[in-house]
Formats: sequence, C-alpha cells, structure tokens
Amino acid sequence: MFGCIVAGRLVQTNVNQVDTNKYVFELPQAQDINHIVVFLTGTMPFPDGYAATVHFYWPQPTPDWRLLGMLSNDKPSAIFKLANAKSMPNNDSPFGGAFGGPMMGGVSAELGISIEPIDQVMAQLQSSETVVASSKASTMANAEKITTKVIENLYNYCSSFSDKLLTNAQGEQFFPLKVIQDWYNNTLRKVRNNPNYFLKD
Repeated sequence: MFGCIVAGRLVQTNVNQVDTNKYVFELPQAQDINHIVVFLTGTMPFPDGYAATVHFYWPQPTPDWRLLGMLSNDKPSAIFKLANAKSMPNNDSPFGGAFGGPMMGGVSAELGISIEPIDQVMAQLQSSETVVASSKASTMANAEKITTKVIENLYNYCSSFSDKLLTNAQGEQFFPLKVIQDWYNNTLRKVRNNPNYFLKD
C-alpha cells in the first residue's frame, strides 16, 4: 500500500505493519538523508473518510516521533525535508516510543504511517503547525533578548573604562583593543559555564 524513496537509494516497499493501521519503514544510514518521498502504491486507496499521518523517528539526542505531514487519496504522495525534522519540537504521535534506536555504522531512523479518520489527521496537522509557529516565535524573541543583552553588556563593560580612554591626533577617544578582548574572553567563559547566561532576567 505504501512506498518511500530516499535519493540515491532503491524504492522501499518493505513496510512493516506494527499495529492495526500503523506501518513503519526502517531507514538505515539516516544521517545521510535530507529528503524522503512517501507515496501510496496504488494497490489500495484509503477507505472513505480516512487519511494517514506521516511521522519520522529520529533517535538522537532524545528519541521521539515527529509529525511530518499527511497522505490521502487526494494527496497520494509527498516530499518531506528531514533535516528540520531532526531538530523540530516534539509532537504527540500515535506510535509512542516503542520503536527505533541507534545502529552500528550510522543512525537508524524510522518512517511511521498511521491511518486515521481524516478529521483526526487534520487536527494533528493544525496542532503541529501551531507548535512549530510558537517555537519559531519563541526563538525569535530569545534571539532579540540575547542580542540586546550582549550589546548592553559590552556597552556597560566598556563604559567602566571611560577614565582610561586613549585620544588620537584628531582628538577622538577610543578604547584599547585589549578592553574588547578581555570582555570577549570573560563573556565566553560565563556563557560556557551557563549557556543561559544572557537569557536570565
């Protein structure tokens, strides 16, 4: 019923049925996979009112299933970019955490397909998009906060040396480069000791 294609590899149709309406493809050497095509083979359509969610199991650093998208009779194939799925926020999955794990000679991942009522499929997709959007907004807010704190920290540090400013021939004042180097080294040490140093209030 299902097939998948990884660029540079043979077509896979050796899907394993792990539960009623749940199927899994093994993906060896998954660290080399950037995109994957998933499709219905055409031997059997979904029953009326049903579709399938497509999930990706990436075992590192925290093993978990991540929702990639869907297949339906109206959309019998899809291409998924897996580079993002290896670092996406976690999503609830009908597969739980029972499958997958590292493999000698590379990372073994899995592609899961779960046939469900189309309303449930659409609800999962909408929920997943909300989680990703929320995560992106949070990342942007953190980036802005970190940037502001780094600039403020540098300004305050340099201001503390205002009595040691040098003056050039045009009468312009400047800091010795050593002030910036010392600030950089001190800040780097603090961030290594506490990666959230600039996120604390």
